[in-house]
Amino acid sequence: MNRRALGLIEVKGYLGAIEAADIALKSANVNLIGCEITRGGLVTVKLEGDVSSVKAAVEAAEVTMIKLNILVVAHVIARPDTSVWDIVEEDIKQEKGMVEEEKMEQEEEIQNVNEIEFIDNNLEDNTRLREELESKLVNDLRTLARSLNLKNITKKQIKFARKDKLVEEIILFYQRRNN
Repeated sequence: MNRRALGLIEVKGYLGAIEAADIALKSANVNLIGCEITRGGLVTVKLEGDVSSVKAAVEAAEVTMIKLNILVVAHVIARPDTSVWDIVEEDIKQEKGMVEEEKMEQEEEIQNVNEIEFIDNNLEDNTRLREELESKLVNDLRTLARSLNLKNITKKQIKFARKDKLVEEIILFYQRRNN
């Protein structure tokens, strides 16, 4: 990361942060480090670049945010100490790690639901499949139903379907496929 100036713009709401970032990035040659959502609906936009560019970007965003009445505070640190950059970089790493962890959890959940397909290829014993399906959460059944592209039920119907309806449609799908 470039160790030049650090600009911080804290606003009320995520939409205001997006607007502040847009104005700042368009007004000067700065880089967006990220947005940090804090408590109480406050969001901090973090910028970096040379001192004059960061000051110009922060001032441009500050003027607009005052007009919109959502500015909390704006500040420029000319040449932050390396410890300050360490804090900023650590926040970025944590945010990326959390996003990756959430993606992995979602993929694992989908994989667990899709394993139902391989329970018993001949499906002579519907009771075993029914028990397996009924032990799943409704959201898992909806995910499975969407991935199977069921013919008898639309995606909108899947979204609002009860558990028993989803179980019946999935069993019907496997019966048709194996016949």
